[in-house]
Amino acid sequence: MTALEHVYLYARLKGIPNNKIETLAFERLNEVRLWNVKDKVAGTYSGGMKRRLSLIIATIGDPKVSFYKKMRQDNMTKSDDETSQIDLIIDE
Repeated sequence: MTALEHVYLYARLKGIPNNKIETLAFERLNEVRLWNVKDKVAGTYSGGMKRRLSLIIATIGDPKVSFYKKMRQDNMTKSDDETSQIDLIIDE
């Protein structure tokens, strides 16, 4: 599936009205710089591109709670477990 197909699929699953999906897809794919590759198979994307697509999918439907893993850039020699942290964002 392409990035565009992923956005359409998950938007429909999360109850987004059909007349709003095209705008949502355009806005979100542009925001994470995937619009130019929207028609390429997502399985061919780099790891970072796949994470950006996952971010779009996770935020479709404006969830009340989101978890984001972020990496600290201050020490790149430590393992992922030592340098990562989870942010919890609650939208009220």
